[in-house]
Amino acid sequence: MGILDTTNTGVDLRNQMRKILTQKGLDTAFFLWLMGESRSAKFARHIISLIIRIPILKSTALAKFCLDNKLDLGADYFALLKNKLTFLKKVLQYSPRKFLNYPILNRLGLQILRIAILRVAWYIRAPFFPAPSELKEYKSILNRDGILVIENFLPEQEFEKLEKFIHENQTQVSTNYIDKNQFPCPFEKWTIQSGLNQIVDSYFRRNTTIEKLTELITHRRVRKAVEVSFFRWQCQNEQFLGKDHQFDFEDQLHFDVSYPTVKCFYYLTDTDASNAAFVYAKGSHKMNWARLKYNYELSNQYYDNRSDYYPGHINLSSDKAKELGIVETVMSGKKNTLIIADVGGYHRRHKASVTKPREILYLNYRYVETLAARFL
Repeated sequence: MGILDTTNTGVDLRNQMRKILTQKGLDTAFFLWLMGESRSAKFARHIISLIIRIPILKSTALAKFCLDNKLDLGADYFALLKNKLTFLKKVLQYSPRKFLNYPILNRLGLQILRIAILRVAWYIRAPFFPAPSELKEYKSILNRDGILVIENFLPEQEFEKLEKFIHENQTQVSTNYIDKNQFPCPFEKWTIQSGLNQIVDSYFRRNTTIEKLTELITHRRVRKAVEVSFFRWQCQNEQFLGKDHQFDFEDQLHFDVSYPTVKCFYYLTDTDASNAAFVYAKGSHKMNWARLKYNYELSNQYYDNRSDYYPGHINLSSDKAKELGIVETVMSGKKNTLIIADVGGYHRRHKASVTKPREILYLNYRYVETLAARFL
């Protein structure tokens, strides 16, 4: 008999494995968690094959035993641990989705209940986020419109340094297609790592003004640095200029979620409707009866017919837009303009009608709603 008697019962195998793993310094509770509800000897043998794949637990004797007994060393059982850890990671990184895939419950009003709970919680948190005197005007604009534009955000010399940094690191920018068959024009992206540039880190990654305004909108603490990404949209093929869905479905009017959430768009180039400026419906971040009713309709339509690439990306009729009180504003701006938007409101990217590029730095603060951001 080898180091483990596989002819014994599943319970005995668990005891033997516990002893082996304890000798290797692995916590018993972790092993029991990994084993789950299974009591089969076959499962226990596959767990052995899993263990030898983990570098910190490699054992020549254990590996030899598995090979001698021709145990399955396939990825299916290695994936067990990976899946459990992935699930834990997803739980920690979860933020409330726009819609939930429960068709029957949606018809019974689940979406309205979700919105009510999220909004009530948001109002309850409000007293803990008073606006500093220097930001009260900005807060007033954001409360009224859902969007704030700050021109000449960086000192001129700092902006020139930032432009130079972006230009010198073009090799870091990757070209991406969502789907070449659906979207003919690629977009370019570069996630700028922390520590690469002092201007990016101090003015964007950990900017106290942006973070405080984010807290005033979301009523959540910003406890960690935001990810900063560079984006370039440029439709160079003239036959697709002015057409729908050049890069993706983001040119359709939509809202991200049904609660306050913040994204920032910093223009690195002069931007207007011709080169795909950001478009926002001012005041649409406010929840009213018309929008609540429309949320209910969308929650049912989306899961009845998954016709959209993203849930809730829609082409509003003029009558529906009027009913919802939606009036779009093209957020044109010179380079060095920062836009802070509550993307719980309706917005989109304008269709490009010229080959001139639109370049931005992009900050997404959705993560402040996750369990990891709130408690870890």
